[in-house]
Amino acid sequence: MVAAYTQSINHAQNLAEEKQVVKIGVGPLATGVGINNLWLEISQKYPNINFQFIPCSCALGSFNEFLAGINSEFDLVSSVYDVNLLRAYSLTATELDLTPLKISVPIQNPLSNKKRLSLDDLKGQTIALSPRGEFSCFDRVRDLLEKEPTITTKNINGFDIPVLNSCVENNWLLCSAEDWQTAHPMLKTQNVDWDFTAPFGLVYGETHRQVVNQIVDFVNSNH
Repeated sequence: MVAAYTQSINHAQNLAEEKQVVKIGVGPLATGVGINNLWLEISQKYPNINFQFIPCSCALGSFNEFLAGINSEFDLVSSVYDVNLLRAYSLTATELDLTPLKISVPIQNPLSNKKRLSLDDLKGQTIALSPRGEFSCFDRVRDLLEKEPTITTKNINGFDIPVLNSCVENNWLLCSAEDWQTAHPMLKTQNVDWDFTAPFGLVYGETHRQVVNQIVDFVNSNH
């Protein structure tokens, strides 16, 4: 009986070492073809890692549930991030890319038919973006927009689906990241004549499981 018990314990430990489940927070604004390919690459390299994808709020404007879920509901997310907010919530990030900031236009707005927007195109429009002080990348956009008196800036409390619905209903333009192009079917994301970008990468807790290090090491070695 003792031998059988010891064998069972060893077997369970071996299974734990062989298969590790990593929970990834996903949502309309925490996705993209590139990041989906990354999970595929990792699973091919490390067949002992199983991914589970957990819906998250992705309310990036205030980070609320989005940040609260890290290390409780899920291990990490892929997202645009801000260094100051990461520090405030004891999080860290591994950068994958600098994603261009664009303008998402409701399809009923005539600007949705243009291939590229100029700053003159934005005159007379209302542009929604996160409140000043939350994301430095959006603050730089706000600095530019507020130089034009005919442009109205609208503070939003996040970038979740209800906010996107409000942009469509009110004909607001939305300052957005490139990877959010498929977040809402009634918003069309356009390039703009500016060079603003935001860091995009894996966001996880400063204290995290060992398997997260394995993923981060893979990213740093291959991307």
